[in-house]
Amino acid sequence: PVVGGLLMDVADALRAIPRKLLLLAIMLVVPHPTVPTLALLLGAGSWTALAQVIYTEARAVRAREFVRAAEALGVPPRRRLVRHVAPHLTRVVGAASATLLADLLAVEAGVSFLGLGVRPPTPSWGTILQDGVAYLGSAWWVALAPALLLVLTVLGVARLADRLTAP
Repeated sequence: PVVGGLLMDVADALRAIPRKLLLLAIMLVVPHPTVPTLALLLGAGSWTALAQVIYTEARAVRAREFVRAAEALGVPPRRRLVRHVAPHLTRVVGAASATLLADLLAVEAGVSFLGLGVRPPTPSWGTILQDGVAYLGSAWWVALAPALLLVLTVLGVARLADRLTAP
């Protein structure tokens, strides 16, 4: 509990900083990141929400009777975690991860649209959308296609997250 509480204090402190503003500031320092670098930057700024969900749910499961019964029977803490707590976290972790993925897809597209993300020829919906903006007056569908696909993907992943939480 001490390590978990300390980790949550660090996560809360990091969550106080607006994530998108921090990401834009980092992108100014690291211009034109590669795909792995961008993924690392997005992940480094996003782990706090997932950690909070996992920590809260794990505490709730640890307080349930079957875990307390295992503790009373002398089951070691590591075994309780692996056999009793972790299996009850999979649905919540999956849903929170899918929600985070939907958010990160939109953030990456936004960063790339602004010209701070990956550079061509690496494909990104944000850069494709940015290229299509020049044709809005004459060929609006050039910008509509990547925008629509991005929205459908984000909504699809968000729908997956909803399905994962449903009983």
